Amino acid sequence: MTSLSRRTLLRVGAVGAGAAALGAHSSSSPARAETGSVLGTTEPFVAPAMTQAEPGFPAGPLSRGFLIDDLADWTPETIQYAQNFRSAVPLRERIPHDPDTQAHPDLSAGTQYMALEIDYEGSSYQPRAQIDGAEGYAWTQRFWPYYDVWGSWHGQMVEDSTYEDGPYGLIDLPNPGFVEMAHLHGARAIGGWFWPREGEFGAYVQQREDGSFPVADAMIAMRRYFGFDGFFINQEAAITAQDAEQLAEMFRYLRAEDPDHYLCYYDAVLPDGELDYQNCLNEKNLPWLGTPKDRLADSIFINYDWPKADPGLSGSAEAVRAAGFDPLQVGFAGVEHQKGGFDPREVFGDLAHPGAEPPLSMANFVSQSYWSRAGEDTLTVEGRRRFRTLEQQFFSGPSGSPATSGRVIDPTPDGRTDVLNPERYDGVAHMIIEKSTLDALPIRTTFGIGVGSHFRLDGRVVSTRPWNNAGIGQVNPTWQYWTEPELPVGEVFLDETIAWEDATSLGIDSDATEVELHLFKTALSLRPGSFASARIRSPGAVKAAVVLTHDDGSRSQVALHPGAPDEGGWVLHRGPILPRATRRTVTRVSLKLSSEAALSLNLGEALLVKNSEITVPAAPTGFSGEVASSDGDTRAVQFGWEQQDAAEFWDLIHVDGEQRTWLGRTRRDRLYVHAVPAGGSIQLMATSADGSRSEAASTAA
Repeated sequence: MTSLSRRTLLRVGAVGAGAAALGAHSSSSPARAETGSVLGTTEPFVAPAMTQAEPGFPAGPLSRGFLIDDLADWTPETIQYAQNFRSAVPLRERIPHDPDTQAHPDLSAGTQYMALEIDYEGSSYQPRAQIDGAEGYAWTQRFWPYYDVWGSWHGQMVEDSTYEDGPYGLIDLPNPGFVEMAHLHGARAIGGWFWPREGEFGAYVQQREDGSFPVADAMIAMRRYFGFDGFFINQEAAITAQDAEQLAEMFRYLRAEDPDHYLCYYDAVLPDGELDYQNCLNEKNLPWLGTPKDRLADSIFINYDWPKADPGLSGSAEAVRAAGFDPLQVGFAGVEHQKGGFDPREVFGDLAHPGAEPPLSMANFVSQSYWSRAGEDTLTVEGRRRFRTLEQQFFSGPSGSPATSGRVIDPTPDGRTDVLNPERYDGVAHMIIEKSTLDALPIRTTFGIGVGSHFRLDGRVVSTRPWNNAGIGQVNPTWQYWTEPELPVGEVFLDETIAWEDATSLGIDSDATEVELHLFKTALSLRPGSFASARIRSPGAVKAAVVLTHDDGSRSQVALHPGAPDEGGWVLHRGPILPRATRRTVTRVSLKLSSEAALSLNLGEALLVKNSEITVPAAPTGFSGEVASSDGDTRAVQFGWEQQDAAEFWDLIHVDGEQRTWLGRTRRDRLYVHAVPAGGSIQLMATSADGSRSEAASTAA
């Protein structure tokens, strides 16, 4: 591994496919004026090609790295805009394993999935990342149901650094938006620790006379304050034996003080301080775990040459068991996708696949490499759609369906050659089961993924500026995309050109006239009075029904009755869940769609809710704004308000006469908006988990 992954501007020829559109947000560069004539429309919006922002450090809340002087006496007050970085979503508990609703029922449930990824891949600001911005071409993650541990990877420069020269910090925090999405799906999210950096390592493991460690105390305070789960410890330069011993003592102290603090150690520096990649788990590196009764790190990420050092990883698994640990819990075999893409040298699919019992779990490094290889293609609608399809194939396999995952052709002999050919890769879904936290109503999605080229509310365009804000992504389908019958890859897709809310809808464009789309893995005990709905836009009549699969294998069908189309052509299909469907646990929710002609539609919203539990948030309170800077007729403003339990999202809207322009959305109790127009007023609205909206609070712009 290296300390910073720089963006590869390798252009890949764009092939095809489909429309797109989006645009809006609360950040600075690259600034683009609103397309006034488009605001308010319900028609499709095809975004023009975006412009890559100039690299640099934009104003406003930015992530940062931390060196020893920052850590010795760390408090939140030492960070400007610290409260903006606090995750609003605690780690959710996952529902029990149920093989019957897996895409592959015979896939091992014990195999964990860890990935180190560059949040906002493609951003011009990676050395000091924004929480949210105006980069509608940046990558965000949407396949969260497979993750057990997500970690940020790219390093962050310290507070007073320069873009060209750094320096980078030893420690960096995970992006809070990615933390929120990981937690929403029951996965841990961890920050980074990378050595070598400036200074002497011994300073980081100094111990006070009372036995405490200043750096460990800072790590604990950061984790608790910002709401993430721990750190990936990447020691890739030799240290003294004494410093290595102190590092182990610091891990022991940290675990005692903060038992929920997750530490994953990279297979590099050994307990004697020597840099010596083992490419397996053995008696040399396993001491970093401690013992079952005296734990240090939680897991070890194995370096990438394990296919030569320990073919089949059986030796590593035996060594772990001999040390008293579960190999699937503590051992992660590294797979290098930054160099290998769809053709890595480490073919974990040979060990983990339906019917197999893998020896260890899997850890992917820079698994979003398809996006880094896209170059300027991500600036266009067509390019983004192509590379989102590649993303689908990376997770769901070449067919695009997790139920039929598995490579079509073998990897190249030495790997790292045919890096953009999805036929050479099994797909994560072929090795790792899908997980879920969905055990209660309401369940709602409008298929947002935390990035876009425009923004809509109730089907109307309220902004045409590109934006990225991972934390406002939603619970997307557990399987992307599992249909019966199976539709060819690309016939179910994220559509940028039209949405009901947020910036994307789920498009289906197929010769098929009937399909069942599996949406959510659940463990629901429904009660009478519940209903289901789907909001659909189609040029022709569509019949819709929700299909509920129960824990005894039976199925209930909920007919959805269409209402009248609204101005934008959206039809709300709605129906009650009958009492007989409430007597058994629901383990899967699917949507059945049919038409007399070939299916061509957009799904803008899916909702299950109990009538009596529909929650309208209270009107916002404590709403205020503080001007951070001014530039002509616009100002940068830090807005804040009082959080409330009923609020899933908060939206800021600029109102000027009849024109309403969206400024941003967040899950938190504050939002920094880079460009607030002068005049008019600013409204704040809360949206609940079932989609109900509060009355607006207002303040002068």
